[in-house]
Amino acid sequence: MASPSGVTVWLGSPNLKLEEKDEGGLEGEFFLPPVPAASKDP
Repeated sequence: MASPSGVTVWLGSPNLKLEEKDEGGLEGEFFLPPVPAASKDP
């Protein structure tokens, strides 16, 4: 469920993406598979 959330934020505001990355760095993992995650939702 965190995958779609990250994708939404990434597409919504790049600023938030950078903030999340600094918080834990997990964003890097979600940033790698942004296409597959979005493809799974739709």
